[in-house]
Amino acid sequence: MWNVRLRIALLIFLILIPFAAKNSHNVLALNETEEDAKTAIEDAQENLIDCYTAAVDAEKSGANITELLSVLNEAGMFLSKASFAYSEGNFSSAVYFANLTRTNLEGFVDWAQALKEKGIREINQDFMVNIVGSISGSLAILCGGFAVFFLFKRREGKAEGVAA
Repeated sequence: MWNVRLRIALLIFLILIPFAAKNSHNVLALNETEEDAKTAIEDAQENLIDCYTAAVDAEKSGANITELLSVLNEAGMFLSKASFAYSEGNFSSAVYFANLTRTNLEGFVDWAQALKEKGIREINQDFMVNIVGSISGSLAILCGGFAVFFLFKRREGKAEGVAA
């Protein structure tokens, strides 16, 4: 009898663990105040704006920012959840999601700066290949044309001298 009840209780416990784990962020910070949540959200917003600006600068330099945008979208989702939790009065969740936003954006500005520098190097390399390569190719064709012209002119002069 106890064995059956124990098994049923254990089964119910095992079924409820994933639900408790899913909502565990609500119990991580129980004593968060409205001011704490507001400050955390404002800090996360400023961080997101700084990261967005860094991504725009990287894109202007010609860098591929697809991965940066993916990280920004995820951080924006967390910030949205934080704002929603704040509006619902769930300040613990608001602080949790605001902190997730900031954690998600750690190292983002450095990453964007590295991509910006890489984009600048690629633009310089493209310039060298396209402009300098085109000029060199044009000069080679021009010099080759003059060489062929003078070679034929010389042969023509020798041919006239032999015919006379």
